[in-house]
Amino acid sequence: MKFFLTLSFLFLSSVGILYYLITNSNFLPTDATGELNWLNISVFAFLLLIFVFSLLSFLVFLVIHILKKEYTFRKKSFSAVKISLMLTIGLFVVTVLHFFHILDILWGLLILFVVLVALIVI
Repeated sequence: MKFFLTLSFLFLSSVGILYYLITNSNFLPTDATGELNWLNISVFAFLLLIFVFSLLSFLVFLVIHILKKEYTFRKKSFSAVKISLMLTIGLFVVTVLHFFHILDILWGLLILFVVLVALIVI
């Protein structure tokens, strides 16, 4: 029960804060001189990562719960956190590489998919 309460709190708080920041007219990715405001960008990225992680944890837990009936709750929750953490970090790396024009987003997602399948299968 603590697992779901913690994920629910993370999900709701990150969505609430992101909604507030997006609707705030002072929260912009650039400052008055036109330079990038890295503090605002990093806060947005961090809250978005928390949102994605908690959402993926819920979804992965549901899939594991449906497919693996013999697992205990503890094993299901650890597997869900492990898989969602790998997915979240992978999506973050792909997004950062696309942001800096190092890798196209489609190629990055394809490489991420191949790497995750290799990690899970091997």
